[in-house]
Amino acid sequence: MKTLLSALVLTATSLVAQTTATVNGVTTPGALGDIYLSLDEAIQLVNGTLAVSQLSPREAAQIQGSGQPTEVLIDFLVTPSIVLLQTPTPLDGPAAGVDVAIRGINGRPNLFLTNQPLGLRVRTSHASITGLRFQGGAEGVHADTSVHLVQGREILLSGLEFDGQTGTGVRFESVPMTMTMAQVEHCTFQNCTTAITQVDRGMMLMMDVEFCSFDSCGLAVDMFTAGSGNMTMNRQWRCKMSNCGQLADVQRDPGSDKRSMLMLIAGNYETNGKAVDAAGTPLVETAIHIHASEIRVPAGQQAFRLGDLDSRIDYHVSECVFAGDIHVQEGRLNRRLWAWNNVFRDGVIEVENLGAPTSFRWNRFENCTVRATAGNRARFEQLSSEFYDSRIEGLSSLGPVDLQNCWLSNTTVSGSVNNSSPAPSPWLASTSCSDDSPSIGGTVDLTLDIPPGMLGVWILGVSDPRLVLTQEPWRDYAFHAPTLQIPGLYAFRSTLRITIPDLPALVGQEIFAQPITGPVSGQTHVPAFNLPRGAHLTITE
Repeated sequence: MKTLLSALVLTATSLVAQTTATVNGVTTPGALGDIYLSLDEAIQLVNGTLAVSQLSPREAAQIQGSGQPTEVLIDFLVTPSIVLLQTPTPLDGPAAGVDVAIRGINGRPNLFLTNQPLGLRVRTSHASITGLRFQGGAEGVHADTSVHLVQGREILLSGLEFDGQTGTGVRFESVPMTMTMAQVEHCTFQNCTTAITQVDRGMMLMMDVEFCSFDSCGLAVDMFTAGSGNMTMNRQWRCKMSNCGQLADVQRDPGSDKRSMLMLIAGNYETNGKAVDAAGTPLVETAIHIHASEIRVPAGQQAFRLGDLDSRIDYHVSECVFAGDIHVQEGRLNRRLWAWNNVFRDGVIEVENLGAPTSFRWNRFENCTVRATAGNRARFEQLSSEFYDSRIEGLSSLGPVDLQNCWLSNTTVSGSVNNSSPAPSPWLASTSCSDDSPSIGGTVDLTLDIPPGMLGVWILGVSDPRLVLTQEPWRDYAFHAPTLQIPGLYAFRSTLRITIPDLPALVGQEIFAQPITGPVSGQTHVPAFNLPRGAHLTITE
């Protein structure tokens, strides 16, 4: 969603001489005609509902440039904090298509909401809010496109901190007859009841959430889909969560025929309760796609609860590590239930599927119970997977567990389970990374654990920020060129230590470390090569 076009628009905007209104009032709304320009007055200037000629000379001195301001500046060195005595005027802008912004500079100015219901309201598709801290109150930012909508333009929230909101940090809405597109990047959410609320009652609401962190929040993402239209989507790229109650609640109006999708890419999530709870509908798909991510929940908690028996579910996970229970229900019209190249640990993986056969491939199960429920009516396929210290239970003769080319170690099988062409030896490799945010001048250890008869190599490449996730059976998480193959072949358990050059220019650079493994003992049950789960590395100072 944050496309090259969006980047070019923002760059072009920055090259145009803007008229800015710099806030120096420590409270808002303030008094028109005094010596301070308040935040509310600055927003009214941008909206065109207040003219510069109406300001006092001291207030007018805070305007830089000629013409109507399109940007509100809050300089931390001048105004480190602002107390909101009431919610400021919504940021609408003068006309559709005119870029408007509220920006903190030279630090991150604090907006103290105290007991206010809302910090800032945005009602235009071409607005940005950057570099601020919202403390307390019910909602930090509420954004929609109910006043100005230009298709293809998106609301940008960047470099913001949200702390202690009792309702939600940010709330995005698509109201009837509108659509909303948004980018939330490099934001932190802490001590919020809910971090991000996404309510789609219009034609479409699509969000990209990138490089954001969630700490001590009750719920990270609350999605609700209603009405007719294209899609409600929340894509999270390279986000992190710790000490939070729940990752995502994906709910919908049962009568809505709009597709709903939650996609997680290269994220690291740890919750105190269940992670993802997603409802389905027989009318249209609810899609849950997770790639190259880790999700960990406490023992007995659900990493996923997806759908109901009449639901149309599109579930696709790859190159992930899941610790916790997984419960999926799908109706006759489901699109797919795929899990490829993952590690499942310490959980019950339970499927009740009435539709297309389940496809689980190249997965490693450790201390798990894999179960086809008594109500399962479709084949629960496990292809070339490995089970360690686990149980496999087929409770339905009409929808048995179908093992093909699988390796079982200290694993029991009961009920309706077909075990054809058992693998004579294990071959799946596992990996780990000592630090996914190594600093310049530091080191990172990449560990590769390979069964006997297999060898591996490591390849480093620049991470693809918007990789193609539809290619099968492997995803490319790095650009094909340039890539660097680390010299040497690795066997059994090995650790490769990489030193990050002490170059400030590398800060922020993303690298993907990809192992490639293959057989060397003539195993006929092993593919010529495989791409085990790799590691995303973001270089820091």
